[in-house]
Amino acid sequence: MSRTKKRLCSGSCRSVVFAALALSCSLASAAPVASDRLILVSDTAASALVQHTVMTDRTLVWLTLPAASAPESTQVRFGGTNKTTFTDALSRRPGHISLWSGSMFARYRQALSAEPLGAGQFRLRVPSIPQSLNADLHAHEQNDIESVQTWILPEKAELVAWSVDDPDPTGDWTIDDNTIAWTQHGLASHELTIDFSLPPTADTTDTIPPPTLTAALPVPADIDKDGVPDERDICLQSDTRHIDSIDALGCSTQSPRILDDVRFRSGRSALDLKARQQLDRAAKALLALPDTQWEIAGFTDNDGAAENNRRLSARRAEAVRHYLLLRGTPAGQLRSRGYGEDAPIADNASAEGRWTNRRIELREWSDTTVISE
Repeated sequence: MSRTKKRLCSGSCRSVVFAALALSCSLASAAPVASDRLILVSDTAASALVQHTVMTDRTLVWLTLPAASAPESTQVRFGGTNKTTFTDALSRRPGHISLWSGSMFARYRQALSAEPLGAGQFRLRVPSIPQSLNADLHAHEQNDIESVQTWILPEKAELVAWSVDDPDPTGDWTIDDNTIAWTQHGLASHELTIDFSLPPTADTTDTIPPPTLTAALPVPADIDKDGVPDERDICLQSDTRHIDSIDALGCSTQSPRILDDVRFRSGRSALDLKARQQLDRAAKALLALPDTQWEIAGFTDNDGAAENNRRLSARRAEAVRHYLLLRGTPAGQLRSRGYGEDAPIADNASAEGRWTNRRIELREWSDTTVISE
């Protein structure tokens, strides 16, 4: 088969979708089966932390976890009415997963077969559909499965090129800085090639944290006396002394749930230390509420073109979603959306008002939730 290659910033990069990785839509799509696989590449490209979520509606899906993943560090859990049945089946055949309803979330670490190309460059050759993923679909139903695979490269990595071995593939690329994703419908597998470079470093130790879903819990503290332990209090710094109603996340039910510490530099979507600390608490809070679903809503001020602001807000909301995924929140529990400069909560005429409007909100939602545009 012929190969098509698309280089970063090339005029032919028609598959670069304004860097708004709308991967959350895959798990809320009409497809009866959805697979969302997130791969966090280590600083040395020697290993990866993998998070794989599968959702299905009355269609049998089965897969086998990679043999290279360490059994003692593999975390698997199921959601839905049949989760006990699926958990029991997995205990009888470790590593072999099957389900016909609800969701499956697996988290494990495995070796990464990155081919060194010299001068700090590496190449990944991977199938477009996760190996061993199968679904009980008839020939005319092959498009009823949607698969997303996302690779998050190390912070200092540079994405060089990406390609697919089919001139007419069944999927598309989405690229945002050091994050690259492939989305496709159907089980037809293609070979994907991803080239990236890493700066030289004297430290050859992988820096991926161990794949634990929850950390050891410290002695609960409640500095704002709202009844929600600080370790999973999203609105930890809020003054709740005169608020009548506090939700399970430690936020007032009388106002939008704004992540005050999640702020961004102009035009950027990188998360700083304060943002990550608040999101660490958010991840613990959401893990304690496994039967809920949440939208991460991004907003900007009105400085610049409206469409550019919408794209920027979507990129920032997806950065928050990715971080929560890496902290163990199941993909099926989250979606992200950018609203741009819509719905300001302060006057954009002042610098303080514009700062207030550049925000991330956390909203509870369900498949029947109607959110105003």
